Amino acid sequence: FVPSGKPTKITAGAELNVMASISGDGKNIVLALNPKVNTDVQLVKYTTLYDYDQTGKQQTAFDINLPQYRTQEISTRVSVKSGETVVMGGVLERERTTFVESVPVLGDIPILGALFRRRTEVDTPRYLLIFVTATIVKDTGEFLVYEDDSSKTNAPAVPK
Repeated sequence: FVPSGKPTKITAGAELNVMASISGDGKNIVLALNPKVNTDVQLVKYTTLYDYDQTGKQQTAFDINLPQYRTQEISTRVSVKSGETVVMGGVLERERTTFVESVPVLGDIPILGALFRRRTEVDTPRYLLIFVTATIVKDTGEFLVYEDDSSKTNAPAVPK
C-alpha cells in the first residue's frame, strides 16, 4: 500500500551501504559494510473495497499487488589495503528437489509399482559471494597504490 500516493522504492537484488570513518590515530580508514541481498520477490494480491457513502451508491473494489521479499545480510570485520579485494559469502540456501520416474502403467500398480519406480533426490546449493574492492583516492584524484618492499627488507608495504 503506497501512503498518500507517493511511489516507493523496493530493491530487488544487492544493496551495499558503506559508512566510512577515520580511526582515532588518523592512520586507518574504517569502512562499515552492510551488504544485503533481497531475494524471492513475489507479488501478493490484496483486494481493497471502498464504500464512498452510506446512501447505497456503488462500491468500488480493486486489487493491489504488493511485493514480498526476503533479505539476507552479511556482517564481517576485515583490514585491507587500497586496491585489495575482500570476498564475503557462503551458502545462501539449499534447494532440495525430489524426482520420481516410473514405467508407464506398471509404476501405478499398488505395492508392485514400487519395483517400477525410481525416486531421486537432488540437493542444489546456491552460493552468495560479494566482492568489495577498497580503493583510496588521493586529493589529486589518483588511486593510492601500495608498493610491496617487504620481500627485500622485511618492512611493511608503504604507499607510493
